[in-house]
Amino acid sequence: SGSGLCVVATLSEDTHHIDVEECQRRGIELVTLPKMSKDTVANLTMGILRQTLEDQEQQKFDIFDLNSNTLKSDSLLCEKTVGIIGYGYVGQAVAQRFLDLGVKDMLYNDLCVVKNPQPRAEFTNFERLVSESDIICICCKALTQKSHLFQKDAFKKMKKDAILLDSYSNGHAINYSDLYNALREKRICAAGLDVRDVNRTHPFKTNLSALNNCYYFPFKECNHTWDMRSAASESVARAVVSALRLGRNSEQEER
Repeated sequence: SGSGLCVVATLSEDTHHIDVEECQRRGIELVTLPKMSKDTVANLTMGILRQTLEDQEQQKFDIFDLNSNTLKSDSLLCEKTVGIIGYGYVGQAVAQRFLDLGVKDMLYNDLCVVKNPQPRAEFTNFERLVSESDIICICCKALTQKSHLFQKDAFKKMKKDAILLDSYSNGHAINYSDLYNALREKRICAAGLDVRDVNRTHPFKTNLSALNNCYYFPFKECNHTWDMRSAASESVARAVVSALRLGRNSEQEER
């Protein structure tokens, strides 16, 4: 690109296809799609859970009240302990969904204790969370500290009837080869996955897809419908215009 390039914009949340360091070196503004709504991720997580439970138990669980579009508190989850890995805005939204369903206990693990967590949400270490939780939700983005947290040693500590849900880590928190072995050998009950790596492929997917206790749900970015795409395009376009105006004003001030 020429020396006049001021802004690089993308209709995605990820920036793996952009040389971010080079943009920073050359003073080029980078504009991305606003982060996916926490409610979208939380609702997707509950959808993954419902499908997993229904398929594994071979019966329909009336978790949702279809007339009011709300969650029922007297659900099958009342005796379950739920563990949340990553207790940021997404993790807390997922936790609230489970608390509304009347889960027995709520455990969470993060880099530090979160201020003002939901009532009954208890901070604990990773080892206790994986060994005591009936349902484990991975709600953290890819971090060095969180890379491949779930590997063979973690699966050995989990309950045999435990369900692992990953709706937000982009695949970095799980060793999929170890997950395949854990599912195939029934060391854990099931896994619900809505993740891909940064190259938009899923490692070990062929092997995992052959199992009857592993579920895939298509990742839907918030710009996949016409209205959402238009809103996302407008948001990015406004950010580009704002960046260009800011750059122009800076040039004028220098003169």
